[in-house]
Order: sequence, then structure tokens, then C-alpha cells
Amino acid sequence: MRAQPVALTAVTITFLVCACGGDDSVQIPLPGNEGGADSSTTSDANGGQDTGTNDTGIGADATPVDSGGPDNSQPFNPGGVNGLVLWLDAAKGVQANAGHVQKWADQTSFKNDASQFISGRQPVVNNGVINSLPALHFDKGGGGQNSNGSMVLINDAASLQWNTGDFYVVVVGQFDNIPSDGLSRGSALLYSKAAFGWQNNPPTQTGPALYGNQPGIQNNTPALGLFGIVSTQGSQVTSTSSPYNTLKPHQFAVQRVGGTLSLRVDGQQVSQQAQCNANVDAVGTAARIGADGDAAFTRMNGDIAEVLAVKGQLSGNDQSGLEGYLKNKYGL
Repeated sequence: MRAQPVALTAVTITFLVCACGGDDSVQIPLPGNEGGADSSTTSDANGGQDTGTNDTGIGADATPVDSGGPDNSQPFNPGGVNGLVLWLDAAKGVQANAGHVQKWADQTSFKNDASQFISGRQPVVNNGVINSLPALHFDKGGGGQNSNGSMVLINDAASLQWNTGDFYVVVVGQFDNIPSDGLSRGSALLYSKAAFGWQNNPPTQTGPALYGNQPGIQNNTPALGLFGIVSTQGSQVTSTSSPYNTLKPHQFAVQRVGGTLSLRVDGQQVSQQAQCNANVDAVGTAARIGADGDAAFTRMNGDIAEVLAVKGQLSGNDQSGLEGYLKNKYGL
């Protein structure tokens, strides 16, 4: 039996990733690997472990590429960002059957491909939806907690285990999940690689997750923000400055630098919290996009065009170049 989620009332978009001190630290039991075929880390036959030998770069077998600078003196190439371990672009490497996505190929040498082989849980290609560019559409589905939405999974690999160090994850997407959708469908999962321990009291989380709207919200509870988790104690960083569930595209990013966790929207910091030093490896746990666990909880209703992740420190030039590249590309 799946444990029942705790109702939350905060209005947020947050990223959870560490045990953060201070009075604003809260303990939140979040849904996670509830079981089912989609929670397996071996469901992608084309996946596998890290193919590079340098877990802080783009792979020893990759040809070095100058990523360009923030002055736009030359086109910026995300593939040249030092430490890039995941790059999913809806315009590249999408394998679909009648529009239903089975595989989304990682553009780095680490081959952290996303996949979904259960037909009822596959996202679909949505052409021209964000600045005339394609995106994958994730459907929240219907029928409450006993039905499933759509999602893709990425097998665990050393390149996706970030321990207590710096990292950066950015997702370009849009969603319109609203609280009245209910507990299962009112929160959009943008990215998560977190294992959950429901047997613990309180329940624990051991990895990062980035949500639109608060996980576990009740009907008619305002929840219009970004929510980031990175802690085994449910500590979080939250932005409630703007409603984001308007089906308007943004680049949503979560970043940890020296133990300080930040949320960034469209290249601007919107929230931060210090003392976030937890280990976020979550060994054996797959990364998920679109929905959590077996796609029966925190199910996104919207589109994702691009996902990038950096393991280790992201330089200032690479950060400004990458965020500028996404802003210009998608008209944000």
C-alpha cells in the first residue's frame, strides 16, 4: 500500500537537495519510488552506466569544444560546458512511434538517455510549441491517484551522483498544473533523482528534486511557485514571487554552490538558502522527468523542451552563456 502524502499548504516552486539549517527548514514527506515497473533503474535497455572516465566533464572520449563566451562573439555551444553530464533537447535524438516517445537521447558522451517503454506512460512530441520549437508533452492523466501520467526515466550512473558538491540543473518548459487537480495532479515534476524512505519517521529523501507547485498539496490550496528539495530531512528552497502554472515557458534552474542552494528563473536568482550540504547521490535511483515513482504522483501537465545538468562547479562564463543561449533560443 502506498503511504498517504502529507497535505501541504505552502505556495512554492522549490528544489530539495540538502539538510538545511535555520527556522525555514521544514520536513516534508514527498512521494517517490512507490514501486512499479517505472521505478526500476534498469528499465532502459539502451542505458547503462557512465561511458566517460571523467565524471566532472563531458567524457574523456569527447572532443573539447569552445563553448563561447557571454559576449556572443561566437555561437554558444552547450556541449562545451565543463562538467556537462546531461543534455536532452527535444529537437535532437527523440525516438518516437506514432508520436509517442520511447527514447530521448542524451547529447553528451555519458549517454544518460531518457526512455519509457510502457506505452500508456509515454510523452508525445509537441511540435512548434515553444518559440516554434518542439517539446515533449507530459500528460497528468486522469482518475486521481489510481491512474498514471507520462514520464521518462534515466538510469542511475556515476555522472548523475553529485555527492555533497556543486551542481546545476536547468529545465526549459511550461505547465498548467493547478491545486484543484488534486494531490496526484496538482504538482508538476520537472526533474528528480531522489529516493524516499516512507518507513522512516519522518519520511526521508536522499536526492534532488525540482517541482512546479508544492508536492502533496490539497485541493484548492494556492500553490503557484517553484519548489526545490535536496535534503534527507525535506529541507527546501522555495520561490513564491510569481505564478508559474500559466502554460508560459520559462527556464527553471536549481543550483548548489558551496553549500548554498538557489532557484533561478529565466537567468535570475529568485530564492536561495544556505547550509545545504547533504549527499545527493541517491545510488540506485533513476532520474525522472514528468512524473514521480510509477507515474501515479506529482504528474506534470505541460511541455519540456530541454534539460541540462552540470556536475561540479559551473563557471560564471559558462552559466551566463548557457542561460543566454536558452533565453534566445526559446524567446524567454
